[in-house]
Amino acid sequence: MVATAVFAHGAAGTEPFTRGHVGFGPGFRLGWAVGPLFLLAGAANLLSQCPACTCAGGALDPSRSSRCPGPGRGSRMVLLQWVRQVLPVLSLALLLLVAGAPGWLRLRSELGPAALGLWALCADGACLRLPPGPGLLDVSRGLMLVSLLAAFIPVLCLLGPVARFFGRFFAVSMASYITSLVAGVVSLLAMGSFALWASRTPPHPLVARAYGWAFYLGWASCPTCLLSGMTGLIAHRSLSASTIILAPPPA
Repeated sequence: MVATAVFAHGAAGTEPFTRGHVGFGPGFRLGWAVGPLFLLAGAANLLSQCPACTCAGGALDPSRSSRCPGPGRGSRMVLLQWVRQVLPVLSLALLLLVAGAPGWLRLRSELGPAALGLWALCADGACLRLPPGPGLLDVSRGLMLVSLLAAFIPVLCLLGPVARFFGRFFAVSMASYITSLVAGVVSLLAMGSFALWASRTPPHPLVARAYGWAFYLGWASCPTCLLSGMTGLIAHRSLSASTIILAPPPA
């Protein structure tokens, strides 16, 4: 993903791209999809390798003692639990910052610099709200809103009263992990839609453009949301495995 971002930054600064003669092809979009696929594959591998702890009568089963949690596993579980609570908040903060920031595209002309975002065009400290209209820009806006809603649910589930109330109807923790993964995938689609819109929209001949900080921060929020859901699933699997207690064998 870092390599693809470097390529996008270099391509955005070239003269043919700024004049609208070229655009990103399917290989570029496939490159962005490879990064989350590797993250998902790594999470699936970790989940499959998570050992099930087997205990008997409160004591470790000697035949499977290597698979039961040792002294070091408790500290790792505490760290995993802490990361599981921090990543949802960080993911939502990044998405909120990116969605409202005007720095998706940097525009330069004889009139001075300007910044374009999903909702507004800002120049000289003043912002002009962009009107809605059909096209990939509105698709990116809608996907970003869905991603924000999905990322808000895991943060809401961290609140004790909310978790206890909704816990009577469904598994709150599992819902938070799934919505984190959904937020990551949808934000990835939103960023891809904006990049496709930018590549297909020819700018004014006297206006040069390049991707801004919010665009790259938006790409960074995608794996953060995915990692939030993956970390939660790993912690859930590990905690579930560590609570398995088998009855002692008959004498």
